[in-house]
Amino acid sequence: MTNQKESRPDKWTELFSLLELSVEEQKAAEAYLDGKEGIQVLEGISFRDISGTDPEPVKKMFDELIRKYPSLLICMGGNFFRSA
Repeated sequence: MTNQKESRPDKWTELFSLLELSVEEQKAAEAYLDGKEGIQVLEGISFRDISGTDPEPVKKMFDELIRKYPSLLICMGGNFFRSA
């Protein structure tokens, strides 16, 4: 059985895919999530309108990730979550 810590990177990869992050943006997000970089690294993530993205798969991961890493999702377009 996989423990919770081992499954988190898979959740991040899935979230990055759902939000269509570029390879560079994924690296920036991973550096922040791993604690290797401060919040300033998130400036490399471009704002995009994600209001057309299906919110259901994202909502499944949202609670856990937003509690621990709110800056990542907010910088990408917090309006998506207000409209969902």
